[in-house]
Amino acid sequence: MASSTARRFLLNAVCKQSFWPQAGSGIYHSYSTAATALEPNLFAKYGGRNTVTMLTGDGVGPELLGHLQEIFRYAGAPIDFERVDINASTTDPATMENALLSVRRNGVAIKGNIETKFDDPSFRSMNVSLRKKLDLHTNIVCCKSFPGVETRHTFVDIVLIRENTEGEYSSLEHENVPGVVESLKIITSAKSKRIARYAFEFASKHGRKKVTAIHKANIIKEHKFGGSKINPDGRVNVSSSEKQTLQTAYAV
Repeated sequence: MASSTARRFLLNAVCKQSFWPQAGSGIYHSYSTAATALEPNLFAKYGGRNTVTMLTGDGVGPELLGHLQEIFRYAGAPIDFERVDINASTTDPATMENALLSVRRNGVAIKGNIETKFDDPSFRSMNVSLRKKLDLHTNIVCCKSFPGVETRHTFVDIVLIRENTEGEYSSLEHENVPGVVESLKIITSAKSKRIARYAFEFASKHGRKKVTAIHKANIIKEHKFGGSKINPDGRVNVSSSEKQTLQTAYAV
C-alpha cells in the first residue's frame, strides 16, 4: 500500500496533476510549503525527465526507498532520484546543507524517517530541522476507508491539516532546577492565520464543505487567532473586516 501510494503521489506531483489520492488509497501523508502551495510548477525537469530528491533516513528507510526506485524503473516513469544519504549519524552541517540544496533545487522529495535520539538531550531532531529550514509549515494526512475492508470505523473520509513548525516543535525547553523542566510552546498570530488560510484554501480546492478547528482553549486559554482570544465555547472572536475576508476569499 505504501509503495503504491508513494508511486501515485510522485507520478502526479512531477506531472503537475492534482496530488489528491484516489478512492481506497488508505492513509496519505505529505507536507506543504508556501512556495509549493502557490507555484506548483517548481519541480526540476531535465531532458523530459523529472528529478526527485531521495533522503534515505534510518531503519527500513533505505530499503523501502530502494524498492520504490525499482517500482518506478519497471513502471517506466520519467523520474530520476537524487540520493542524499542523511541519517542520525550524519550530524555534520555539510550533510544538512547538501540535503536542503537538493530539495530546493528539485522542488519535490521523498524521505525516510530520521531517528531522533530521545536519550540524548543535546540531540536535535533532524526531521524538525528540515521542516523549519524548508518552511514545511503544513502537515497533511488523508484518511480514507478501503472499499471491502472491514474495520471498526467505516466510510471514513477526512483530511487532517496540522501546523508543523510551532507549538511543541518550537523545541525550546530548559531545566529550571533539578527535576523541574519548562517547555515553551510558541504560537504566533501570523502562523495561526497561515494554517487556517491553508485549510480553507485546501477545502475549497478539493470540494470539501466543512473545516473544523481543533484546539485546546479550554485548558490553554491564552491561545489567540488573528489577535483575538478564543471563547470558552470554542468560537473565535475576529474583527468584522477579517470575518468578511474569510467569508469572501475562503468560502467553502
